[in-house]
Amino acid sequence: NINVTSTVNYISRMVERGAKVLFFSSDLVYGPNETGCYEDSVINPAGEYALMKAEVENQFMACKDFKIFRLSYVFSIEDKYTLYLRNCYTNNKIAEIFHPFYRNAIYADDLIAAIEELLANWDRWGNTIFNLCGKDLISRVDIANFFSQTIGVQLQQKIIEPEPEFFKARPPTINMKSKYLSMLLKREPRSIKEAMKRDFEKSGI
Repeated sequence: NINVTSTVNYISRMVERGAKVLFFSSDLVYGPNETGCYEDSVINPAGEYALMKAEVENQFMACKDFKIFRLSYVFSIEDKYTLYLRNCYTNNKIAEIFHPFYRNAIYADDLIAAIEELLANWDRWGNTIFNLCGKDLISRVDIANFFSQTIGVQLQQKIIEPEPEFFKARPPTINMKSKYLSMLLKREPRSIKEAMKRDFEKSGI
């Protein structure tokens, strides 16, 4: 009732009043994928959350005032996982890391830049869907290693293989690609290794 019916009603009212709506969806609508899924790939939603996202998407596919950002994991040094790594380092704790768990993570600053560019030039884009993702398929172990390289100290790690139940709504790999993101940004998205170094330098950490 909240995630689908009320969201659809709200978007419908906003469009009727002349608003443009940018809907944040998820790479989970593609389901498990190791070979690469693009904006025009067939979706296979993983779990109820993804099914609800897909249902809202489908209601407005033909609406010119509705666009979709399907988000991969969004990285910043303030995201939940990176804060966890920072806390483990600060308190000299072992970081327990789920693996395998691969995503084409995108830098938060690139997401913000994409939003600003789309809103400034909405009518230039004939497509409805944009995949918001980095170019590299990386794991949480990779991100922890980037963290260690950035701070110059090896973070203590313990690799944990999740129970099968964990993967029912969180596929181990979603290799999401984009046909449009580089054109929207007018450059390639930043790698997470580069993004982490950039964020740490900006914050003075």
